[in-house]
Amino acid sequence: MKIAVNTRFLQEKYQTGIQNYLENLYREVGHLDKKNKYFFLKNNFGNRPWQKVTFDYVTIRDQLTKLKPDIFHSPHANLPLGPKNCFY
Repeated sequence: MKIAVNTRFLQEKYQTGIQNYLENLYREVGHLDKKNKYFFLKNNFGNRPWQKVTFDYVTIRDQLTKLKPDIFHSPHANLPLGPKNCFY
């Protein structure tokens, strides 16, 4: 199974629970789950508000279309716009 994960919150200035969760998930998932393939999606555009919005709502959608994962995991409420081609 292919699982895509939005990791944009790792780039935030302040450490929050979401960042702690994502860091632990990234570090441990390889040890705990050898069966599935994980894609950790990173924002390469910057940390300005409009860049974050573009990444969360548009870029993620485009990456999901290319990767065709079975599941998309977002540790926050921001989900991509448009048709859903996998489980969220």
